[in-house]
Amino acid sequence: MRGPAADPTGYGTGFQIFGNTLTGNTYEEYGEELVDMLDGMFSFVLLDTRDKSFIAARDAIGITPLYMGWGLDGSVWFASEMKALSDDCERFISFPPGHIYSSKQA
Repeated sequence: MRGPAADPTGYGTGFQIFGNTLTGNTYEEYGEELVDMLDGMFSFVLLDTRDKSFIAARDAIGITPLYMGWGLDGSVWFASEMKALSDDCERFISFPPGHIYSSKQA
């Protein structure tokens, strides 16, 4: 694991990124707005254990894969490969590039 990158966003945020990992306190400080501050290739799902909510996001170009599916019970699933969703989801899509999904707004 690499050490922290010094403000990789260029916004003066002081984000702490270790390798490919954004530290939790960055999300605590900026919430969903942190996605707009990121630059580069990314797709992720972030769980907020304080209230069990989550966000999923994918960069504007959509180079890294992310798929979203819906289970028969109404649950929402995410995976980096479509085949991971095929057994448990009644339908699934390629998560749209540049999109943010928030369980709080679902």
